[in-house]
Amino acid sequence: MEGASTDLGRRIRELVVDVPGEREVDLEWEDLDRVVFSAAPSGARASSGRLYGTVEDSEARLFTGYVSYDLDEILEADVLDGRDTETGDDLDIRFSEITSIARLGRGAQVVLVDGTVLDLRGSNDVDRRNRGIQISDPNLGMVEVEWRDFEILRFHEAEGVVGYDAFDGGHVLRGTVVTESGEQIEGEIRWDADEAASWEFLNGRNEDGVVFTIEFGFLSRIERREAWGSLVTLLDGRSFELEDSNDVDWDNKGILIAPTGGTGSRVAGL
Repeated sequence: MEGASTDLGRRIRELVVDVPGEREVDLEWEDLDRVVFSAAPSGARASSGRLYGTVEDSEARLFTGYVSYDLDEILEADVLDGRDTETGDDLDIRFSEITSIARLGRGAQVVLVDGTVLDLRGSNDVDRRNRGIQISDPNLGMVEVEWRDFEILRFHEAEGVVGYDAFDGGHVLRGTVVTESGEQIEGEIRWDADEAASWEFLNGRNEDGVVFTIEFGFLSRIERREAWGSLVTLLDGRSFELEDSNDVDWDNKGILIAPTGGTGSRVAGL
């Protein structure tokens, strides 16, 4: 794999290894040979908890899961910066001390665990320079809400921790494709002539700019809209109208179907 993201290659910011009972080790891309993932040893404890909460966007939609704030801070030990509009003091606040963050005018209102309410400005953590709030929703995949569409983030305990062993390796996508003529074709599916496994992702953006990265294993139905985009329905009943991606609009390269009991394959357009 390769790409323009900071996940791979020289653009990676760093890889931090929290060695149990010792210290954190910072590694650059040039230091790496390979990374082998595994379940955490019994009794191992992270030095800091992950941020978890519920984000409400400007249309009152709710997304709950692990949070990456400003596409950067992910730990309770991380710090939110801002200038107190009342006192003028520059504040560094650990996320573990915060119960909620709400967009307010040119800044943000931050409520602390002890009940203190602060109106903050002057940093990309609390104004329009914020790069967005990303939520890893365990029943969806990932959602990214831009600052302009963000309303409030309320932190709370995780409802249930998904461990390393919860991933079953995925499975081949199967379903029924209905063509415009009404023909129904059931079989194994390769979506957009690309995605063929339950752990792969469908990408799209709604009309308000919220970015969705949905795991195919959580999808129940994808329905093409007449004008543009698609209506995507999840197994839990939630549905979203998405566009701005070849996964959900007219740039889709087609749906390849290997019919059940058949010997050939079929191609259907979106």
